Amino acid sequence: NFSSLTPFWGPSSFLCRTAVGAWQAHSSSCAAAHCCHKMLSRSCTALVGCLALLNVAQAQIMSIDMGHEFFKVALMRQGVPLEIVLNAHSKRKSTTAVSFHEASRVFGDDALAHAGKAPTKVPMFFHSSLGKNFTSEEDVKPGGAWWKNFGLSETFYKYDMGYEAERGVPTFKLGDLNEAEGEEILASIISHAKAMAEESAEGKPVKDLVVTVPSDA
Repeated sequence: NFSSLTPFWGPSSFLCRTAVGAWQAHSSSCAAAHCCHKMLSRSCTALVGCLALLNVAQAQIMSIDMGHEFFKVALMRQGVPLEIVLNAHSKRKSTTAVSFHEASRVFGDDALAHAGKAPTKVPMFFHSSLGKNFTSEEDVKPGGAWWKNFGLSETFYKYDMGYEAERGVPTFKLGDLNEAEGEEILASIISHAKAMAEESAEGKPVKDLVVTVPSDA
């Protein structure tokens, strides 16, 4: 049944509609119909191929090598060699940190400068704890399961920890009633990395991302 094939070719293709009309009007034999079908298939295949090449030409893919201490951002564009994106300090490597000390967030080395003034507002080195099972507020208290997994002394990293009971995850108390989960803090860093990539790409949007993480994350 010819009508059942029409949705496959798509109502939006003028080329396909024209071929369909010609086939219905002039096909007088099975041989002629078979010939038209082959021509139509080739035309539609060529059209789809052109659209695919157009999408590839417009594609921009960024990658983040997300380490516990540092991260790097790379950008791949059509016709351009793979590029390591530079941060605001013209460095390829950025500190994996975000500071909530001021009204506006700062990242990388700028965030690291706040760690001495307001350590509770600059969470770092916590990424390997994401996805781990912590079941109560006792886990986030000094000496609890979260700190044991964290592996660094609360003497040097004075985080003010909380617990989100509905999701069952630790939170970071950032002052002024602000509280954030680890995923939200890491998302801030990834969003900053995306802004770096798009600035390097002359403002063109980046929609695809590849992330690499340490094996223990």
